[in-house]
Amino acid sequence: MAFTAGKSKEIEGKSNDWLLDQSLMQSMQDRFCDANNVYMVCLNAQNGVVTKAYGTKEELEYVYSKAGKERHVSLLDKMTGHSIESVVEEPLDTDSIKMSGVAIHVSGETIAVWIVIGIMDNSTEDIPDYMMRTSPERYYKSLEFLESLSKQIFAVKMEEVLAQEAFNKSRESETQMKEQLHRNEAMTSILKMLESEKMPASIWGFRQEHCSGKIRSRRRWI
Repeated sequence: MAFTAGKSKEIEGKSNDWLLDQSLMQSMQDRFCDANNVYMVCLNAQNGVVTKAYGTKEELEYVYSKAGKERHVSLLDKMTGHSIESVVEEPLDTDSIKMSGVAIHVSGETIAVWIVIGIMDNSTEDIPDYMMRTSPERYYKSLEFLESLSKQIFAVKMEEVLAQEAFNKSRESETQMKEQLHRNEAMTSILKMLESEKMPASIWGFRQEHCSGKIRSRRRWI
């Protein structure tokens, strides 16, 4: 799954982890597992666990006995970074269980990986009754749906972030314009005051008398 959006200068160069809304992803994961009879957890290289693994204690113990945590880490490592792979299946020692990773790509970077495990309903192995089951066909379709759903969610998330940033810039620009307007109004008021202000009569009279005296003295000298 890949999603590319134009980033602003403010967020360009930063890690894309800020897009990971853990509460939203946890809710999405749990609902997805309920609807598709799979077990999931979301991981990323920076924080490790993004969501709490779906399943009861008994279910998770069985899952980890067949697909250990070391396989989770191995699958994460394969898909972390700038890998172009969106879906990678991890081979297990049994055909009764399928394990795959679905990458979440943002701007060419893998910011997280969904680990999806399904227990096949056509298995001949002895599987506990409390485990959820799915068919191979349904399992692979669920991977496709998860990829599409994640893409849409993160596209909306990115649009929200960019819209909020544009709004903040607009408010900042509006504030700067108001400040400039106030400065211009203040300067205009000062100029008007200087233009309309008349020189005091006493000063003007002194200058007239002083100038007349100079003229008379010059005439007498001549």
